Amino acid sequence: MNIQIQFSNKKLLLKIIFCLLILVLSIYCVLKSYILSDDNLDILMLQICGFYFGVLALSTLFFTIINLYKRKSAIIITENFIRDNSKYDSIGTIYWHDIIDIRRINNNGIEIFVNKTVLRKTNLNYIKKFLLFMNNWNYNKSVIITTAFLDCNTEETFANIYSAYLNNKNYTQHRFCKTKGKVQN
Repeated sequence: MNIQIQFSNKKLLLKIIFCLLILVLSIYCVLKSYILSDDNLDILMLQICGFYFGVLALSTLFFTIINLYKRKSAIIITENFIRDNSKYDSIGTIYWHDIIDIRRINNNGIEIFVNKTVLRKTNLNYIKKFLLFMNNWNYNKSVIITTAFLDCNTEETFANIYSAYLNNKNYTQHRFCKTKGKVQN
């Protein structure tokens, strides 16, 4: 079993267009405030908001383009692991034996509860750690897979992940019981 879930090019293109629009509007806000150049608090707020949203849009645009070129498949499901490449702050490969539970959250999210050792093993830079914390307040215990930019919907993705998890869980328990407490390799 090898299931690959791809990115939706249409959704990613809309995200890029939206980021470019926000970037142009933020540049306009900053330049417009320099043209008005009164010593007014409103103009200072316009500059700050323009700068903030410009940095946010530029970074989102940058990470989206990295996702497009660096990662061919968003999610890869195999017999041994699931590999999440759906967003910049994804932790990558999670083996089935490290997964405790899988739940569906919100309209386009799947939460995978993992052992604490999984998140300690991953080498994340400070930006990824910050984004992981901002997207998931329970980041020490779980990983959230967002299906917003995937080719298939949340139900299909959850069904694929959960069935692979159950198949592997049953196989691992069967091996464990068969060998009287010793797992065969």
